[in-house]
Amino acid sequence: MKILITGRHIELTPAIKTYIQSKIEKAEKHYHQIIDAHVFISVSKKYIHSVEIVLKTNVSIIKVSSESEDMYASIDLTVEKLIKQLKKVKDKIKNHKFKEPKVEELVHIGKNTNLGSSAINEGSSVYIQQIEIRPMDIDEARMQLDATGFAFLIFQRTDTNEVNVIYKTTSGDYVVLESEK
Repeated sequence: MKILITGRHIELTPAIKTYIQSKIEKAEKHYHQIIDAHVFISVSKKYIHSVEIVLKTNVSIIKVSSESEDMYASIDLTVEKLIKQLKKVKDKIKNHKFKEPKVEELVHIGKNTNLGSSAINEGSSVYIQQIEIRPMDIDEARMQLDATGFAFLIFQRTDTNEVNVIYKTTSGDYVVLESEK
């Protein structure tokens, strides 16, 4: 994980840098797929110390901040908020994993079932699963696809409000399927 520390109106001492790095590394224990962290430290005219952390993970970007009169207290408060957010991200991913369909969701294809010209053998089963289509941009959908490990992801684009499908080809490229208008 790459950690970038930026100071505004403050000289960053090696002690502050080491303290921040150790705190971010402790936060990484709660979620292992952190790509990078950018920490902004600033001091206002009234000696209020502000700390903002922007953390990029494999599925989201987390931004937390806090202020206090003590620099180390601001760092501690911000890292506490960051750990809470990382736990939420981890729980969301854990709770949204693919679940096997329930027995009542199974549909048995019989002789009298009209499925058009699709070639489904008699006696085969079709699994019907309800999904939640969440709004996200293409980059977010790509990261979510990589994080879940699914073959494809159905999502609603935030810029067009249309439902799209994204999948990864064997060559590693991503393809977004859009419907014709």
